[in-house]
Amino acid sequence: MGDTNIFDLSSSGLFVLEPRGAAENMKPLISQHIKSTIVTHVSRQTDFEDIVNQDLVITMTRDQRLSILDEAPRLMNRVFVLLEMPRLIEVANTVENLQVLRGLTQGERVRAFARIMSTSRSLVEMPAKAESDDVADPYGKSFSHYENSVQQMLPALNDVARTLLDLAALASKDET
Repeated sequence: MGDTNIFDLSSSGLFVLEPRGAAENMKPLISQHIKSTIVTHVSRQTDFEDIVNQDLVITMTRDQRLSILDEAPRLMNRVFVLLEMPRLIEVANTVENLQVLRGLTQGERVRAFARIMSTSRSLVEMPAKAESDDVADPYGKSFSHYENSVQQMLPALNDVARTLLDLAALASKDET
């Protein structure tokens, strides 16, 4: 698995008034925690005609997920709140489910695993407060708010990244 560009990731917002670069408070946090830079990042409005073609859509809050589903209901099995994903991954990531994914293309595997996670919602205990799955929006706030949001996201991002890499690795194993 020598190719480091195995996924096409993009970011957009539901309420982008005008395109802007990344928030100054976010740049050092991305550099520190993700080992990357976001110097070329420019915010953009979510394009619902484009988003319906995505294999997986991740939101920061439940309200964002519901807004996307209002506009694109056919994404029901492909849109998730970031902080709910580790619970769903834990239930969905079984040997039996992974066997079902063998022989599929990478995009098909991601979509199929997303469907498995979606059907796993009924098996997962939800937090007492639904907003517990929401990442606090630091926009326009102090550096410490940005830092708190990043700390809130990192464990879930690591779980999602590990799972996506595992799904990609299935292809490598199938090809040998």
